[in-house]
Amino acid sequence: MLKAVDTSKAMTLRAASAESPAKAALPAGCSLSMVTTLRSLARLELNWRALEDQCAVAPTVFQCFDWVKCWCETYALPDSPNEIHIVVGRRNNDVVFIWPMMRKKHHGLHILTWLSHPIGQYGDLLLCGDEDSSQWISAAISYLRINHAADVLHLRHVRKTSNIGPHVQRHFHDGMLYERAPAMDLSQFASEEEYDGRYDSQQRKRRKKIRKHLEEQGPLEFRMLPAGDEAEAAIDLATSEKLRWLEARGRYNRVLSCPRHATLMKHLSRVSGTDFRMMTAALTAGGKPVSWELGFRYRGTHYGYLTAHMLEMTDQAPGRLTLDLSQRLALKDSMKVFDLMVPYDQHKESWSSMMEPVNDWFLPLTWRGRIYGSVYLGFLRPQIRSIYLHLPVPALRVLKRLLPL
Repeated sequence: MLKAVDTSKAMTLRAASAESPAKAALPAGCSLSMVTTLRSLARLELNWRALEDQCAVAPTVFQCFDWVKCWCETYALPDSPNEIHIVVGRRNNDVVFIWPMMRKKHHGLHILTWLSHPIGQYGDLLLCGDEDSSQWISAAISYLRINHAADVLHLRHVRKTSNIGPHVQRHFHDGMLYERAPAMDLSQFASEEEYDGRYDSQQRKRRKKIRKHLEEQGPLEFRMLPAGDEAEAAIDLATSEKLRWLEARGRYNRVLSCPRHATLMKHLSRVSGTDFRMMTAALTAGGKPVSWELGFRYRGTHYGYLTAHMLEMTDQAPGRLTLDLSQRLALKDSMKVFDLMVPYDQHKESWSSMMEPVNDWFLPLTWRGRIYGSVYLGFLRPQIRSIYLHLPVPALRVLKRLLPL
């Protein structure tokens, strides 16, 4: 179950919203409320799924109900620091606005960020196509202030073309963590032959060499694993090998290191009968595992979430072949986009045809939030991240031993 909100607090939220400027700023018949429990989330399911169909800007997989539900059932437990805070807007009882967030406590501050961050790679809100986004967002922020929901809003990985993108660029503070989200437009290829045509001679030679080396171990097979024991075993092995690969480079990944991450992936792999589908792909050579890709399919887009390979085979670059085969399968399955997601890495360039700007934004809601935002989010954090990303491997290994990660 999710962390419950006590009755007195829930009553305060309702009472405050009834007289708040947030409600006055909205047209007649419009209102805002907060979803904070799994039970309330379940009651919202039909409206949430309906709003996915009506959004002005299509939601990503990380805003779909299946993703949200599975994440909440895994990470928003009584012993977790995550508290779901989903702002819901209604017009004449119809849900037209959903802002999925969660609240965390950090050094005595309450921080609101995207629900499912950092696992969810993109953040956005859901908004009915004929609604005024700025009006709803402004009202929601007033609602959060009045109900003392948090000290600061910290929104990571906001895409420039998202529903909330234009608003934060005008009214939020710049987090200065500029990224690019690479993706392949599969709709430009009418066939696999046209897909092949995008490679230059050097790239073809490189991929042929990779395949030849792998085939020395036996026949290659690339397939999607059915939900169940086989897929779940592959999720565990892929996660383990990815962590070994990161360890060899002195890197630390708090998402993959958390035992609940694999639990979430297995939970997602069992979802069926909706627009969401998790894809667990495995490449084997002579019947032995070589590499994997964990991805998600949602409304014409394949999200390449995680690639991993047996650490001992790093020099043979099996991940390149796995990505090639995964993109070919996505094309065959009529996917329109293959999203490689943030962060941008140089190796992703050969697998993408477009890049979307992504940035972090923050908005203080209290005086403490203003100090935290200006000192840390707006200044120290970008500097620390830049230094970390440019450290050599030996320095990273020393840093990992010294810091309590």
